[in-house]
Amino acid sequence: MLSNEKSESEIVLDFLVKLAPTLQKLIPLDCIIGIADTEKFLCSIPGEKIRLPINTIGTAISEEVPIGKAIRSGKPEKMIAPKEALGISFQATAIPIFDNQGMVIGGIGLGIGLENREILINNANLVETSSKQTLATIEELSASALQLSTQQSYLQNLAKEVTEQIRETEKIIELIRGIAHTSNILGLNASIESARAGEYGKGFSVVATEIRKMAENSSSAVKDVENILNKIKEKIKVIDEKIDETSSIGRQQVAATKEITSTMEKLAESATNLKLASSIVVG
Repeated sequence: MLSNEKSESEIVLDFLVKLAPTLQKLIPLDCIIGIADTEKFLCSIPGEKIRLPINTIGTAISEEVPIGKAIRSGKPEKMIAPKEALGISFQATAIPIFDNQGMVIGGIGLGIGLENREILINNANLVETSSKQTLATIEELSASALQLSTQQSYLQNLAKEVTEQIRETEKIIELIRGIAHTSNILGLNASIESARAGEYGKGFSVVATEIRKMAENSSSAVKDVENILNKIKEKIKVIDEKIDETSSIGRQQVAATKEITSTMEKLAESATNLKLASSIVVG
């Protein structure tokens, strides 16, 4: 009975030893494969960079390595070997080998180099960090653009208020112009009546002259104020046009930053998923 079981175990293990090189070629990563019975290593196939410092074939299996633990526990075992062990970090995974009766007859171990994964994770971390920093900066720019747009709207409303106040001032100017015109006519009439009165109208003539001077000065002042208001209106019109232009640019900037923000969020999410996927690929 024992002889048959031993023969069966040897057949299974011998088959796996012969199959091991083919299995290694099927794995698209640098890896090392080892097969052992319950006591010793039967084969050890090195990878391109992952190489054991000694030939382990025939050496006893340590219970501290995954293949030894798998044989002892009867279930898969894994561990991360540090770079200091073989000059390159790798993940070692081992599973027990059973016979037809469910007895553990050995184990098969696979060590996959983590160099590419580490590069991938580092790059993913870099992209994730950079995209998050860029996203934060873009969000600040977006907030600034939105604030600028708000301020521009406020300035536009202020310019409209000033324009409206100028219109009200123009009404007052029209009233003053009317008063000046009326005063000028009154002064002229007073002068005529003063001349008719002769000697008795001299005092009234002085008053009439002053009234006419006041009317002329008022008319002149009205023209000066009108010229100033017209210049102010022209400048406000230019300011309003410039505000319109910058408001349009601000709105475009807000829209552009929103689009960039969305893109950067997707990039950050992709970087996170890439980092997660690179961890899952090799456990």
